[in-house]
Amino acid sequence: MQAPRILSKAKSVPPEILKKLRALVRASPWRKATSAPYRDAPHSYVIFFWAKRPWKFFAHKIRKYGVYRTWRGHRYKYLVLDNEIFWTDWPALNKAKANTLDR
Repeated sequence: MQAPRILSKAKSVPPEILKKLRALVRASPWRKATSAPYRDAPHSYVIFFWAKRPWKFFAHKIRKYGVYRTWRGHRYKYLVLDNEIFWTDWPALNKAKANTLDR
């Protein structure tokens, strides 16, 4: 008999945190990824050194409220917010459309 597998459930993001995250998304200087490996994987990013404190806040919320999924074959913890996904890949905080997650 196979042992039951424990799946991590996504925690609901509190409204006050959602408000802060949405404000950060609007205020952040997102750059479109244009290097050759990402031409067929459209997404945007901000670099840690742009603003350490907001970056760390966002990264912590991804760790706390995100779920493991894959995007373009890369497995990370993703936070879904307003039909977009967010993940960290040091030193970048990335975002893409939620419908681009692997099925």
